[in-house]
Amino acid sequence: MIDASPLLSALIDHLQSGGSGRTNSEGFGIGQSLQTRIVVAELIGAFHPLCCTAEVYDYEKQLRYRVFGPSGNAAISISGIPLSRLFAHEALRAEIDKTRAQLEYEGFALSSREHPGRS
Repeated sequence: MIDASPLLSALIDHLQSGGSGRTNSEGFGIGQSLQTRIVVAELIGAFHPLCCTAEVYDYEKQLRYRVFGPSGNAAISISGIPLSRLFAHEALRAEIDKTRAQLEYEGFALSSREHPGRS
């Protein structure tokens, strides 16, 4: 079972920040569209202070994201992730942790992942 409160907090934070990042959820049911937006919001906020963009493509089945360094160059570019895999919160956390570790290995200082209302 998915703990909705951290996921809902991520969506609310995303919407309050102007909804940066792109998703297109046409053709999805409301639940799947919400899950897609939550995944994108979690990714976008996971690498602060670096900027991240995320988008779904391939008929809303794949996800790609890029994290940009302070100079504006892409520090990491990931594509081809099955979106449905990231609907499981544990898989999304693992993807974020892997990317954070790679960024930190490359010398980028990231903010703590702890956010109020999230675990």
